Amino acid sequence: MDLSTIGKVSLVASAADVVKSAFEDKDVKDFEKYLNENFYKMDKNKDYKLTREEIAEALKADVDKKSPISLDQLESMFTKLDLDKNNCISLREVLPDHKLSNAIRSAVGEVGSSSNLNVVGQNMAKKVCQAYNLTDDATKFVATAISSLK
Repeated sequence: MDLSTIGKVSLVASAADVVKSAFEDKDVKDFEKYLNENFYKMDKNKDYKLTREEIAEALKADVDKKSPISLDQLESMFTKLDLDKNNCISLREVLPDHKLSNAIRSAVGEVGSSSNLNVVGQNMAKKVCQAYNLTDDATKFVATAISSLK
């Protein structure tokens, strides 16, 4: 991989990070932080995954009302955070550093097998935006910025 490719990959990551704060769903971000901080307490069977039931139990037991969401909002939030759609939320899905590095690692893997860096960059932008639960507008913005790279 040449230096210009590495620079483009780095630029994609930076662009996604910059737009993240403007477009990210604050409720998702707050709930993600809550899960991250309370993950091990909520993981009753110690399988390093949170099910809807484990999270619901924790929300019901949250007498101090520290959770940023109500039980009624659980399904919507769960769907947004379950990135691999395996019906559980792993710690990796709520740790921002892991989400970004997984998206970058995936895109770097594509670089070696593709001659079209714009397509690779757009795919990476989509993966990074998905990893951070960014809106469609943010995803389009990042993808457009990537396609303008020469």
